[in-house]
Amino acid sequence: MKAARLVVNPGSAEAWEVGLEPGVYTVGRSAEASISIEHPSISNLHCELRLSANGARLRDLGSTNGSFITGELVEEADLEPGQAFRLGSVELRLENDVSAEPALGEPTGLAAPQPDGASAPGAPKASRTSGPASCKFHPRRPARFLCSQCGQAYCDFCVSTRFEQGVARTYCRACGATCLPVGPRPTVAERAATAGFGGRIGSAFLYPFNGDGAMLLLAASGLVAFLNIITYFALLAGILGLVVIVAGGAYFIAYIKNIVASSAAGDATMPDWPDFTGLDSESVVPLMQFIGVAVVSFLPALLVRMAVPAGQPWRQLGLWAAILLGCGYFPMAFLALCMFDTVTAVNPLLILPSIARIPLQYALTVVLLGLTVAAREEANHLLLIGLPAGFLFILLRAVVSNLLGLYLLIVDLRILGLMYSTNKQRLGWFKSR
Repeated sequence: MKAARLVVNPGSAEAWEVGLEPGVYTVGRSAEASISIEHPSISNLHCELRLSANGARLRDLGSTNGSFITGELVEEADLEPGQAFRLGSVELRLENDVSAEPALGEPTGLAAPQPDGASAPGAPKASRTSGPASCKFHPRRPARFLCSQCGQAYCDFCVSTRFEQGVARTYCRACGATCLPVGPRPTVAERAATAGFGGRIGSAFLYPFNGDGAMLLLAASGLVAFLNIITYFALLAGILGLVVIVAGGAYFIAYIKNIVASSAAGDATMPDWPDFTGLDSESVVPLMQFIGVAVVSFLPALLVRMAVPAGQPWRQLGLWAAILLGCGYFPMAFLALCMFDTVTAVNPLLILPSIARIPLQYALTVVLLGLTVAAREEANHLLLIGLPAGFLFILLRAVVSNLLGLYLLIVDLRILGLMYSTNKQRLGWFKSR
């Protein structure tokens, strides 16, 4: 194969292409990739394309959402001229006729990727057309997305991200149409991305401060403080207080689900807040899902508590054993909920085999989650006995407790997402059947 074209989103209005010469290319979301495709379902270094006189070959680089040829998940396979393949949820096609007509409808701001000095040896550099300079609503922030319908440019904070079966999709908040990436997204260097689960645990403790994480952490702390105040006055507020608690709780659960899913997808920074559309049957779904996962996980403990008479000598021991069983089941069940976005994913027929496939990594995850919970409780105890009485100190204690608790919770969610991203091939949740 002397020369070729790689067409991204072929046959669509969002299509663009890049010319390829014989050589080795890396494809991914990172700027370090030879061919950079800015899409949440594509890993930072997703796959490798090797072009030679004998043809083309694709090799997956341990991506989160997989590489597919004719609908089949592959780790390494040959590509025929004109054959379509998929990386995550992005369709591509490799053409060997460089004189063919350009791909349909190349939009402004979405053009061929630009590699940097980290591209593979022998791989030629491609050009990238610059997109809109700034966000419509935040002129000082660079535009990261372009609406495919209304044509407006937005920053990370002005688009809506939804996760569907573990794949992140970005939408315009004004018209609801799909948003297309128009520039490189700020990411943490991916040197640690190729490490195993154990080698990436340390990065989870820095994750809450990556990008705009500190601001999101402060905003989340404010939301939790608001929910605490509303809960305190719920009895006085009556039905209105209950409605606000349910709406706020559902919104918060939706956000922590996004943290797990985005971490599992390989994102180095915290996701933006989800859209709030008011209190309706759909908006409370995340809260109902979370309650469902908790009930399924701790159902044995509930049954022991309700069914075994208080006088039975083994009741207390059985209750603690059932609680420990629930603590071991819940993290994998919650991860499945975040990835599949349905409470049916907590089925033991999925959860128990998944735990058995990665027993050591999962045991380490459960231990780390337990340690962070213990650290949170110990810190709250020290704050309680270490600060003197008085309104200002009580307020300070509440603020510090909220920030510390949320920080450790986000670390827990990141660890859960990292466990999936480094073991997704073993878990095989989204393999084609």
